[in-house]
Formats: sequence, C-alpha cells, structure tokens
Amino acid sequence: MRPANSRISHAFLRNVAAALWAMLAALTMLSAGPAHADEPWVLVAKARSPSEVSLWTRFVSGQQMKQFRGETYTTASGSQALAAILETTTLSQWLWRCEQARIVRQISEDEYVLYLKFNAFWPLDDRDAVLRVMIQRGAQEGLTTLTGTALPEEIPAVDGVVRVPAIAASFSISPEKQGTRIGMTGHFDPGGVIPVWAANLVVTVFPKYSLSRFRSQLEESR
Repeated sequence: MRPANSRISHAFLRNVAAALWAMLAALTMLSAGPAHADEPWVLVAKARSPSEVSLWTRFVSGQQMKQFRGETYTTASGSQALAAILETTTLSQWLWRCEQARIVRQISEDEYVLYLKFNAFWPLDDRDAVLRVMIQRGAQEGLTTLTGTALPEEIPAVDGVVRVPAIAASFSISPEKQGTRIGMTGHFDPGGVIPVWAANLVVTVFPKYSLSRFRSQLEESR
C-alpha cells in the first residue's frame, strides 16, 4: 500500500524542481550579457552527404530562444514533398515530440489553422500550439513556402498544457536538378520558464530530427 502522503511528497518535489530550474534559467540569462542584435547564422552541423541535415542557429535580440534553420535534400519531387507536409495524419511521425496534429479549420485552399500537441521531456510541461499556416506557391513548378504564425487564442487552453504564445516558422521546398532542397526555419516563445540548456537542446534537436525523419518517411513512401 502506498503511503498516504506520497502524492503530497511528489507534488512538493515537483514544485522544488520547478523553482530550481526557474532560478537557474534566470541566473543564466542574467550572466549572458546584452541582447544580440542582427547576429549572423552560426553553423552548428554540416551535412556530410545529401541525406544528412545542415543546421544553423543565431541569437534574436531580447529573446532567450535562438532562431534555427535546417536544410536537407531528397530525391522526391517538390509536389511529393508538399503532399507529405500537408498530410496531417502522419505529421506526428516526423515532427519532433509531436503527439497530436489536426486541422482546426480550413480557411481557403492555401490557408488553414493547425493544432499541434507536444510531449515535453522532464522537467518541462507539455506544450501545444495553434498555427495559421499559409502556402505560397512560386512561379517555378514545385517551389513552395509554408509559413506558420501563432494563434494562441484560437481555441481554449488545455488543462496541464502550456500554450505556445508566439511562433514564426517556415518550411521551404525548392526543386533542383537532382532532387529537392527542403528547408525549415523557426523561432518561438515556448511560454513559461525554460532552462537555457533545454532551450538550446530544442533549437538544435527539433529541426535536425524533424528534417531527418521527414526525409526518411518521404523516401520510404515513394
């Protein structure tokens, strides 16, 4: 039989851990110096083959989270890549730590509202995001850019889940002679308190994992 106070002890330890992470994040941010304005992209990982992912990050003035940019290549066509991105039922299979994805409403053929739920790692609370996605088609066949901006008030908040208040993201599809270049750029405010080490992990692992998984799934489905 579990002790009567086990739930209280667990809650107490969770609150202590959250407080410690908040203190650590605050101290790290204070010691980081002034905000970085107009910083250049810094190469974090260079692809050694077309199947790997190149990754860059840079500071954004006044923000804790860095902006990220990732890039990879696929032998699939631009139209195949776009179809895979728009397939909401499989989005959670390649987007890092995404456990739920659904269309909230369709605004037009090239615009819709998307809901995403993310399973965060300890000690973070789960996050969700509501995005307005717009599809911009270029003059060249297959050339497409999808942009996403946050609509945090679009649907009611979910108990126990932190709503991401701000997102600026894009997904680019650029056909080339021997395949298609896929790019992902993003910057967001995760909401709540995020330790700096966790923020740095997210901005590097998220695009690298997501692009790698997207490419693999796209190649396997052809």
